[in-house]
Amino acid sequence: MLLFPGQVISHDNSLQSGDNTYWQDNQLLAQVIGKLEINDNKAKVVPLNSLAQPRNGDIAIATVQFITQQKSLLNIVSINGQRCNFNGVLRIQDAKQQRLSVNQIIQCQVLQMQSGIINVSTLGDDMGIVKV
Repeated sequence: MLLFPGQVISHDNSLQSGDNTYWQDNQLLAQVIGKLEINDNKAKVVPLNSLAQPRNGDIAIATVQFITQQKSLLNIVSINGQRCNFNGVLRIQDAKQQRLSVNQIIQCQVLQMQSGIINVSTLGDDMGIVKV
């Protein structure tokens, strides 16, 4: 499971806080983008360390930075579970009928990369706004 900073891991007070986690308001939260591991009743988030290189068909996680009538500009932070930092574009013809807003997190599929910009789509299964 991919986690983002501030995302709730658990409400179970018997679970101990490990690396890259913290308790706040009776919730165990992630401190970094990474994958959850639980061993011996202790939760930790393993950060995504290596930078990903995008390819057509890859699954990306992005935050919406700016919205126009024709497209949304994105900051892609993860590709196939690996940390990255790319600019992305979600064109209206490649998007599900969802109302996006700035700072929302979306899951999308890489269509192509041109001039350092990644074009993505949210039309596939399990694509679109991520519920956190």
